[in-house]
Amino acid sequence: MLDMHFHSKLSDGRKTNWEIIKEAKKQGLEFITCTDHDIINTEFPTLAIANWIKSVEAVEISGFDENLKRHLHLTCYSQGFNSEIHEVLKLSRAWRQEKIELQVELLVSKWFQIEFKKFFEYFKNKWINPLNLNSSHLSSYIYWNQYNIDLIKKLTWEKLSRDEFIKECLKDEGKYHQIWAVTIPEYEPNLQKCVSLAKQNSAILSIAHPNSKFTTREFKRRIEYYLELWINAVEINAKASQKWVKLILNLREKYNFILTFWSDCHFKSYLENEHWELWKMNPYVPQNMVNLNLYYIQKKLWLIKNASLDPNLWWDLWNDVIEYVKMREEQPVYNLNS
Repeated sequence: MLDMHFHSKLSDGRKTNWEIIKEAKKQGLEFITCTDHDIINTEFPTLAIANWIKSVEAVEISGFDENLKRHLHLTCYSQGFNSEIHEVLKLSRAWRQEKIELQVELLVSKWFQIEFKKFFEYFKNKWINPLNLNSSHLSSYIYWNQYNIDLIKKLTWEKLSRDEFIKECLKDEGKYHQIWAVTIPEYEPNLQKCVSLAKQNSAILSIAHPNSKFTTREFKRRIEYYLELWINAVEINAKASQKWVKLILNLREKYNFILTFWSDCHFKSYLENEHWELWKMNPYVPQNMVNLNLYYIQKKLWLIKNASLDPNLWWDLWNDVIEYVKMREEQPVYNLNS
């Protein structure tokens, strides 16, 4: 039915826009949004709509929670983004590229076997935009070389997994950050800036894959703070456990935020089996809940101006939908479906 989180070759996915559209048509999806990392795939929604699939512009923003000192991913959806968000994302990509280049130089100076040119060429050949490489790509490349794995164990006296290496060695808050982590002034936009950009663009702003960024206890403690900032949605990821789905649905019942969905599909771009296929539904989410939120998302993004709603769904978020329609009555409507 829908997938609101996947990536194309414009960032770190393996497939072109047209290849993704063909896959979506094969699956019978009715609403899809391409959320490339820190770059807006402006061509995708036009191509989707031309093929009778609803879509809007979307992006996965790398944001920084200054309060918690944590990097977050936020998926953002709008009928059309303004020039300011494009500029912010451009600077974010430049910052990431500078950081990854400095990180490679530092690791090479600390005896890691990484050939700078081959590192970038490898991912380029894997259909990944070199401007979007991050610490996850770097750690993957490092862990393909047994010499590097042995070196990490020798210097830390620990057998660190790839993810543990990122957390403990490449992150500023890690146990071994003094040895291996590059520290440069942050550029990633803080949450307040992300919210400001979302408001300017009448957007849905969602916390992406919280199950991979928080413990359930942390998320339960932080959700009110994020909602007060005006982050107005939470993603249920395809891989979220039953415990995570139950937590998100319970919090949603309390706070009435929007749900976004699912796969975070990269089309098996660089680590086979790391990401699920397009439209890999989470088995713990009731279909009724998906249908309701798809309706609400379309209302919020002004994809449908008049639609009948199943009376069984009226209890949930309907008042908010009505208030939103009233708010937009005197504003111009730019409908990509027209």
